[in-house]
Amino acid sequence: MRAACLADLQRLAASTPHCFPDVGDLTHACQRLVYEPSGPQRPGEPCVQRADCAGNAGAITLCSPDPTRGRPGGSPTGKICLRLERGRPGDTPCLGHVLQNGTVAAVSYAYPIVDPRPVASGVVCEARAGLYCGPGDNPPYDSCLPLIEDGASCEHSVTCQSRECRTETGGDPSSLNPGICTPRVPPGQPCNGSPRTICDDTGYCQSTDDGTSICRAKHPDGSACEWDGMCLSGTCDPDTKLCVTRPKEPDTTAIFGFCSRL
Repeated sequence: MRAACLADLQRLAASTPHCFPDVGDLTHACQRLVYEPSGPQRPGEPCVQRADCAGNAGAITLCSPDPTRGRPGGSPTGKICLRLERGRPGDTPCLGHVLQNGTVAAVSYAYPIVDPRPVASGVVCEARAGLYCGPGDNPPYDSCLPLIEDGASCEHSVTCQSRECRTETGGDPSSLNPGICTPRVPPGQPCNGSPRTICDDTGYCQSTDDGTSICRAKHPDGSACEWDGMCLSGTCDPDTKLCVTRPKEPDTTAIFGFCSRL
């Protein structure tokens, strides 16, 4: 895996403005190097850093806060090894999400009435696979569920196919004040109005002279642009102000998460 990771980094360095792999691809050799450490500690055992934990092929291994820290039998370091497989629909217990940009948001938890030990093995639900982690058919444990359709009730943006959940007033939702998954519309349709809509992946929202906004079709390579979202390629060259095919810089949230794990 080390050889495969280095070879791909060299390929990227020679062909793109950065040498960074897709952090959302959990099968990539560089990602596997990060997520499959070779320490001695098993899931649920104490750790200080990820390198202390025993990884498993294809799984994500973390050194996560111990939800039972401070209690009798809790980890002396305050952290435990956490092993996460890539979930499928209905898999349980899910311990978190993998967002579109590759960021992993997962943590161990404990239900003392059911089992005094923390849940240290489970699955993560990948947005790229159309899944999120939510209440399933095996309470109190959560399951991987299909992302919620546009216009349906939601409590968090990560649960929506459109990746946005808003209340009627446009605010952030909660369990006491749920919202709806913002509907996506194709080019030619209004956006950012009331009720709120957003453009689908083929369009971008642009203000009009009458004070409203409309979805415009994204531009092909070589077209004039002002920002990345206007281009089909997702990249507007800052010097030429033209749409280009070369990859833009990866999402900084995912980069910082990846680098801190190295």
